[in-house]
Amino acid sequence: MVITKKSQNGRWGLCLEVPECGAEQVYGVYGEQVWVGYVPVHKGRVSGVHVYTLVPGDGITVLGNDLRAVGGETVKNIGLQGGDYVSLLCLPTNGGVYKSYGYKGRSSRHIRVEPDGSTRELNPLEALEVSSNKEPTGPILNLTQHPASTAQVEAGVKEPLYKDAIQAELTFETLPSRTEIDLRVSKLFAFATDQNSASKRVMIGGALFLMEPLTRAFRRAGWQVLFAFSQRESHEVTEPDGSVRKVAEFRHKGFVEA
Repeated sequence: MVITKKSQNGRWGLCLEVPECGAEQVYGVYGEQVWVGYVPVHKGRVSGVHVYTLVPGDGITVLGNDLRAVGGETVKNIGLQGGDYVSLLCLPTNGGVYKSYGYKGRSSRHIRVEPDGSTRELNPLEALEVSSNKEPTGPILNLTQHPASTAQVEAGVKEPLYKDAIQAELTFETLPSRTEIDLRVSKLFAFATDQNSASKRVMIGGALFLMEPLTRAFRRAGWQVLFAFSQRESHEVTEPDGSVRKVAEFRHKGFVEA
C-alpha cells in the first residue's frame, strides 16, 4: 500500500510505502493512521516528494495532518497549502504523546498513543502536566570516543562501562556500508540502554554520517540527545627562562540538544 499526500499545486509532499503483510493499521481519534512495531525510513526525494517506507522496528509510526511529537520524533511536517499539512511521527514503543493542531495552528489537542496503538485525547489536567514537564535530569552517558572533561563530569556526564568497545564502534577505518552503519547504531544504542535507561540522557559525538541515524534511534526511544559545546581559549605561560609560550585549550561551556 502506498499513501501519497501532495500540495495543491502538486510540487511537493510525502509518500509512505506500507508493507501489505504484517503492518497492521490502527486509526487515531482524529483519523490519524498508526502502525505499531514499525518505523519510517527515508528512501529519498523525487520531484519534491519525500518518500518513506515502513520497516519493522522499535517504535510506533503515526501519519496525520498537522502533528508534533512530544517525547518522540517529528520525522516530517510539511505544509500542503490551504491550511493542510501532512506529518509523520515516530514514537517510543511504550507509547507517547503528540499535539494535533487545528486550522492554521489556532487550536491544539494532546493525544496519547498507547503501546497497542490505541489513542485518546488527554484531558486539560493531563495536557497541562505534559506541557509543563521539567527539563530532563539525571546522569548523561558519555557515548563519545573521548573521556569526559572535569567540567563535563561536574555537569553530570558519566563514563560508560566497556569504553574500549564503544570507542571501537565509533571508529571507522574503511568506507562503511549502510548495513554496517545501522549495525553500529544498534550496538551503541544497546550499550546505552543497558547502562543509562533510567535517565535516558546521552552525549554523543563522532563521524557525522553516524550521528544522524544514532540521534534518530535515541530520540525515537524518548532519549535526550546532547552534543557538547566548548570554546577555545588561549593564555600565555611564562617559562623559567623568561620566554612566553601561548597555550590553547578547549573549555566546556554547555550542551546543545539534538
